[in-house]
Amino acid sequence: MGYLEGKTAFITGARRGIGRAMALTFAEQGADIVVCDLTIDETAQQTVRDIEALGRRALAVKANVSIRADVDAAVEKALGAFGRIDILVNDAGIALTNTMMDIPEADWDAVIAVNLKGVFNTCQATARHMMDRKTGRVINISSIAGRRGSLFGDVHYSAAKAGVIGFTKCMARIMAPYGVTVNAIAPGIVTTDILSAEHEAASMPLIPLGRAGRPQDIADAALFFASKLSDYVTGTVLDVNGGSYM
Repeated sequence: MGYLEGKTAFITGARRGIGRAMALTFAEQGADIVVCDLTIDETAQQTVRDIEALGRRALAVKANVSIRADVDAAVEKALGAFGRIDILVNDAGIALTNTMMDIPEADWDAVIAVNLKGVFNTCQATARHMMDRKTGRVINISSIAGRRGSLFGDVHYSAAKAGVIGFTKCMARIMAPYGVTVNAIAPGIVTTDILSAEHEAASMPLIPLGRAGRPQDIADAALFFASKLSDYVTGTVLDVNGGSYM
Protein backbone atom coordinates (compact mmCIF):
# COMPACT_ATOMS: atom_id res chain seq x y z
CA MET A 1 0.00 0.00 0.00
CA GLY A 2 1.15 3.51 -0.82
CA TYR A 3 1.30 6.54 1.42
CA LEU A 4 -1.89 7.96 -0.14
CA GLU A 5 -4.00 4.83 -0.49
CA GLY A 6 -7.70 5.69 -0.59
CA LYS A 7 -7.13 9.45 -0.86
CA THR A 8 -8.31 11.89 -3.51
CA ALA A 9 -6.10 14.79 -4.58
CA PHE A 10 -7.33 17.92 -6.36
CA ILE A 11 -4.33 19.45 -8.17
CA THR A 12 -4.51 22.72 -10.09
CA GLY A 13 -2.19 23.23 -13.05
CA ALA A 14 -1.87 19.44 -13.31
CA ARG A 15 -1.80 18.92 -17.06
CA ARG A 16 1.97 19.39 -17.36
CA GLY A 17 5.16 20.37 -15.55
CA ILE A 18 5.26 20.30 -11.75
CA GLY A 19 1.54 19.69 -11.45
CA ARG A 20 1.72 16.63 -13.68
CA ALA A 21 4.70 15.27 -11.73
CA MET A 22 2.75 15.63 -8.50
CA ALA A 23 -0.33 13.98 -10.03
CA LEU A 24 1.65 10.93 -11.17
CA THR A 25 3.61 10.69 -7.91
CA PHE A 26 0.43 10.82 -5.83
CA ALA A 27 -1.21 8.23 -8.10
CA GLU A 28 1.79 5.93 -7.68
CA GLN A 29 1.19 6.20 -3.94
CA GLY A 30 -2.47 5.22 -4.22
CA ALA A 31 -4.41 8.46 -4.71
CA ASP A 32 -7.17 9.20 -7.20
CA ILE A 33 -6.49 12.48 -8.98
CA VAL A 34 -8.52 15.46 -10.14
CA VAL A 35 -6.51 17.10 -12.94
CA CYS A 36 -7.65 20.72 -12.81
CA ASP A 37 -6.32 23.08 -15.45
CA LEU A 38 -7.19 26.13 -17.50
CA THR A 39 -6.91 24.00 -20.64
CA ILE A 40 -8.24 20.47 -21.00
CA ASP A 41 -6.57 19.31 -24.19
CA GLU A 42 -4.71 16.22 -25.38
CA THR A 43 -1.89 16.97 -22.94
CA ALA A 44 -4.34 16.96 -20.03
CA GLN A 45 -6.03 13.82 -21.30
CA GLN A 46 -2.64 12.11 -21.57
CA THR A 47 -2.02 12.93 -17.93
CA VAL A 48 -5.39 11.34 -17.11
CA ARG A 49 -4.49 8.23 -19.11
CA ASP A 50 -1.11 7.98 -17.40
CA ILE A 51 -2.78 8.15 -13.99
CA GLU A 52 -5.26 5.47 -15.00
CA ALA A 53 -2.40 3.30 -16.24
CA LEU A 54 -1.13 3.33 -12.66
CA GLY A 55 -4.41 1.79 -11.56
CA ARG A 56 -5.97 4.95 -10.14
CA ARG A 57 -9.06 6.93 -11.12
CA ALA A 58 -8.63 10.34 -12.72
CA LEU A 59 -10.89 13.20 -13.74
CA ALA A 60 -9.97 16.24 -15.85
CA VAL A 61 -11.82 19.45 -14.96
CA LYS A 62 -11.45 22.84 -16.60
CA ALA A 63 -11.17 25.94 -14.43
CA ASN A 64 -9.61 29.38 -14.43
CA VAL A 65 -8.62 29.49 -10.77
CA SER A 66 -8.91 33.28 -10.70
CA ILE A 67 -12.68 32.97 -11.36
CA ARG A 68 -14.57 31.71 -8.33
CA ALA A 69 -17.49 30.29 -10.32
CA ASP A 70 -15.05 28.13 -12.30
CA VAL A 71 -13.47 26.84 -9.11
CA ASP A 72 -16.81 26.08 -7.46
CA ALA A 73 -17.94 24.13 -10.53
CA ALA A 74 -14.69 22.15 -10.64
CA VAL A 75 -14.87 21.27 -6.95
CA GLU A 76 -18.51 20.22 -7.35
CA LYS A 77 -17.54 17.90 -10.22
CA ALA A 78 -14.71 16.43 -8.17
CA LEU A 79 -16.95 15.74 -5.19
CA GLY A 80 -19.61 14.30 -7.47
CA ALA A 81 -17.10 11.89 -9.00
CA PHE A 82 -15.08 10.88 -5.94
CA GLY A 83 -17.13 12.01 -2.94
CA ARG A 84 -14.16 13.54 -1.17
CA ILE A 85 -11.15 15.80 -1.49
CA ASP A 86 -8.40 14.82 0.93
CA ILE A 87 -5.54 16.78 -0.61
CA LEU A 88 -5.60 20.17 -2.32
CA VAL A 89 -2.52 21.27 -4.24
CA ASN A 90 -2.42 24.82 -5.58
CA ASP A 91 0.10 24.65 -8.41
CA ALA A 92 -1.60 26.73 -11.13
CA GLY A 93 0.35 29.86 -11.87
CA ILE A 94 1.54 32.27 -14.52
CA ALA A 95 4.77 34.22 -14.94
CA LEU A 96 4.65 37.34 -17.12
CA THR A 97 8.25 38.44 -17.22
CA ASN A 98 9.03 42.14 -17.08
CA THR A 99 10.76 44.71 -14.90
CA MET A 100 8.92 46.85 -12.39
CA MET A 101 8.88 50.07 -14.39
CA ASP A 102 7.52 48.32 -17.49
CA ILE A 103 4.80 46.10 -16.00
CA PRO A 104 1.38 47.02 -17.45
CA GLU A 105 -1.45 47.19 -14.94
CA ALA A 106 -3.18 44.34 -16.75
CA ASP A 107 -0.16 42.07 -16.23
CA TRP A 108 -0.01 42.98 -12.53
CA ASP A 109 -3.69 42.14 -12.13
CA ALA A 110 -3.39 38.86 -14.05
CA VAL A 111 -0.40 37.59 -12.05
CA ILE A 112 -1.97 38.46 -8.71
CA ALA A 113 -5.33 37.01 -9.79
CA VAL A 114 -3.99 33.61 -10.81
CA ASN A 115 -1.09 33.14 -8.39
CA LEU A 116 -2.68 34.56 -5.23
CA LYS A 117 -6.42 34.97 -5.65
CA GLY A 118 -6.51 31.52 -7.24
CA VAL A 119 -5.12 30.01 -4.04
CA PHE A 120 -7.78 31.82 -2.01
CA ASN A 121 -10.54 30.62 -4.35
CA THR A 122 -9.64 26.94 -4.21
CA CYS A 123 -8.93 26.97 -0.48
CA GLN A 124 -12.21 28.66 0.36
CA ALA A 125 -14.11 26.32 -1.97
CA THR A 126 -12.71 23.18 -0.29
CA ALA A 127 -12.14 24.30 3.31
CA ARG A 128 -15.64 23.59 4.64
CA HIS A 129 -15.54 20.07 3.20
CA MET A 130 -12.23 19.37 4.97
CA MET A 131 -13.38 21.03 8.20
CA ASP A 132 -16.56 18.96 8.29
CA ARG A 133 -14.55 15.76 7.77
CA LYS A 134 -11.87 16.92 10.26
CA THR A 135 -9.07 15.90 7.98
CA GLY A 136 -7.19 17.27 4.99
CA ARG A 137 -3.95 18.45 3.47
CA VAL A 138 -3.44 21.76 1.66
CA ILE A 139 -0.19 22.33 -0.24
CA ASN A 140 0.42 25.74 -1.81
CA ILE A 141 3.20 26.24 -4.34
CA SER A 142 5.02 29.48 -3.66
CA SER A 143 8.46 30.32 -5.09
CA ILE A 144 11.97 31.33 -4.18
CA ALA A 145 10.88 34.72 -5.59
CA GLY A 146 8.47 35.03 -2.68
CA ARG A 147 11.31 34.39 -0.23
CA ARG A 148 14.12 36.61 -1.52
CA GLY A 149 12.49 38.60 -4.34
CA SER A 150 12.87 37.84 -8.01
CA LEU A 151 16.32 38.34 -9.51
CA PHE A 152 14.72 39.57 -12.71
CA GLY A 153 12.52 42.47 -11.59
CA ASP A 154 9.23 40.54 -11.61
CA VAL A 155 7.70 42.38 -8.66
CA HIS A 156 4.18 41.16 -9.50
CA TYR A 157 5.31 37.52 -9.34
CA SER A 158 7.35 38.06 -6.18
CA ALA A 159 4.46 39.85 -4.48
CA ALA A 160 1.99 37.11 -5.37
CA LYS A 161 4.26 34.30 -4.22
CA ALA A 162 5.12 36.10 -0.97
CA GLY A 163 1.39 36.52 -0.47
CA VAL A 164 0.95 32.76 -0.84
CA ILE A 165 3.32 32.27 2.10
CA GLY A 166 1.41 34.69 4.33
CA PHE A 167 -1.87 33.13 3.27
CA THR A 168 -0.53 29.65 4.05
CA LYS A 169 0.54 30.56 7.58
CA CYS A 170 -2.76 32.25 8.40
CA MET A 171 -4.83 29.42 6.95
CA ALA A 172 -2.74 26.88 8.88
CA ARG A 173 -3.81 28.57 12.14
CA ILE A 174 -7.46 28.61 11.08
CA MET A 175 -7.55 24.98 9.95
CA ALA A 176 -5.42 23.33 12.64
CA PRO A 177 -8.30 22.80 15.12
CA TYR A 178 -10.07 20.80 12.40
CA GLY A 179 -7.18 18.43 11.75
CA VAL A 180 -6.22 20.06 8.44
CA THR A 181 -2.60 20.92 7.75
CA VAL A 182 -1.61 23.75 5.41
CA ASN A 183 1.94 24.05 4.09
CA ALA A 184 3.83 25.66 1.23
CA ILE A 185 6.68 24.69 -1.06
CA ALA A 186 8.99 27.36 -2.46
CA PRO A 187 10.73 25.94 -5.54
CA GLY A 188 13.79 27.54 -7.02
CA ILE A 189 14.54 27.36 -10.73
CA VAL A 190 12.77 24.29 -12.17
CA THR A 191 13.00 23.06 -15.76
CA THR A 192 9.45 23.46 -17.03
CA ASP A 193 7.92 25.04 -20.11
CA ILE A 194 7.74 28.46 -18.44
CA LEU A 195 11.47 28.59 -17.59
CA SER A 196 13.37 30.66 -20.13
CA ALA A 197 16.91 29.74 -21.17
CA GLU A 198 17.99 33.24 -20.11
CA HIS A 199 16.67 32.84 -16.57
CA GLU A 200 18.13 29.36 -16.23
CA ALA A 201 21.58 30.50 -17.35
CA ALA A 202 21.53 33.51 -14.99
CA SER A 203 20.50 31.33 -12.06
CA MET A 204 22.96 28.47 -12.43
CA PRO A 205 25.95 30.18 -10.75
CA LEU A 206 23.77 30.75 -7.67
CA ILE A 207 22.81 27.09 -7.16
CA PRO A 208 25.28 25.25 -4.90
CA LEU A 209 24.06 21.82 -6.04
CA GLY A 210 24.95 22.81 -9.59
CA ARG A 211 21.74 22.05 -11.46
CA ALA A 212 18.25 23.34 -12.01
CA GLY A 213 15.43 21.59 -10.21
CA ARG A 214 13.28 18.95 -11.83
CA PRO A 215 9.49 18.66 -11.48
CA GLN A 216 10.03 15.40 -9.58
CA ASP A 217 12.03 17.26 -6.92
CA ILE A 218 8.94 19.32 -6.12
CA ALA A 219 6.62 16.33 -6.37
CA ASP A 220 8.66 14.44 -3.77
CA ALA A 221 8.41 17.37 -1.35
CA ALA A 222 4.67 17.56 -1.97
CA LEU A 223 4.31 13.86 -1.20
CA PHE A 224 5.78 14.48 2.25
CA PHE A 225 3.20 17.17 2.98
CA ALA A 226 0.36 15.07 1.51
CA SER A 227 1.10 11.98 3.57
CA LYS A 228 1.03 10.99 7.23
CA LEU A 229 4.79 11.56 7.32
CA SER A 230 3.97 15.23 7.97
CA ASP A 231 1.16 14.77 10.52
CA TYR A 232 2.78 17.23 12.94
CA VAL A 233 3.82 19.82 10.37
CA THR A 234 1.69 22.85 9.48
CA GLY A 235 2.29 26.47 8.55
CA THR A 236 5.69 25.55 7.13
CA VAL A 237 7.47 26.68 3.97
CA LEU A 238 9.82 24.09 2.49
CA ASP A 239 12.53 25.53 0.25
CA VAL A 240 13.40 23.22 -2.63
CA ASN A 241 16.07 25.09 -4.58
CA GLY A 242 19.42 23.28 -4.58
CA GLY A 243 20.74 25.62 -1.90
CA SER A 244 20.25 28.87 -3.81
CA TYR A 245 18.26 30.31 -0.89
CA MET A 246 19.27 29.37 2.64
